[in-house]
Amino acid sequence: MTPLSNIITGRSKTFSLNETLERMEREAHETITFAERNTRTETVETTTIELSQIKQALLDMRMQIDIIVAALDENVRTQIAKETEVYPAQTEQCTKPIYTIPYEQEIIFKQTQPETRPLAKPIFQQGSQIIEGIFTGNTMSGADGKLYTVPENYASKSKMVEGDLLKLTITQDGRLFYKQIGPVKRTTVVGELIQDPQGNWVVLANMTPYRILTASVTFHRARQGDQVVILVPENGNASWGAVDVFLN
Repeated sequence: MTPLSNIITGRSKTFSLNETLERMEREAHETITFAERNTRTETVETTTIELSQIKQALLDMRMQIDIIVAALDENVRTQIAKETEVYPAQTEQCTKPIYTIPYEQEIIFKQTQPETRPLAKPIFQQGSQIIEGIFTGNTMSGADGKLYTVPENYASKSKMVEGDLLKLTITQDGRLFYKQIGPVKRTTVVGELIQDPQGNWVVLANMTPYRILTASVTFHRARQGDQVVILVPENGNASWGAVDVFLN
């Protein structure tokens, strides 16, 4: 017969083992529950982080779109300003008072009275003909009594004044070369550019009209109403003026 002490001792061991197993099972269950709870929490946190990143990305995209839209608006405003900045000046010029001459009124120009030395007689030199003459504003009145057309671009660029003494060389092949050899004394006057009924360009200075070359107007892209400084003979006896500068 087994002693009672041994039975008690064996039961004690059995009880302790069962208790230990139950405790281990309980702890394992708690561990699994805690792990599952943590997993759900981490999933929620991860989802929250992802949503925050997406929201921030959308905000960044919106900011970039706003920047692009603002840049496009600025480009549109700049383009509109460039396209319209020319028109105020044109409108301003169009609203300026323009002194026009009635069609029934005829412009009376002063007669040219050049104060130059006597013209030399035409000569031939090395096969070319040399002719002196007086500049009339758009032609040369030669000593031979003929009128010779002076190129407008050359006369305008050289600022020839009515009454200047010119020398014309006519070569054997018919080419014409002009040279100023006796400029008259000049003075400047300021006037307004107008157009007469015949379409000629005129500068009205001190109520005196002076014809000017069309090449001077087209080269400077001048328009009716512009203020212009012209060169005229000091004695004032001229119907033509040479454009010095446009003030507009």
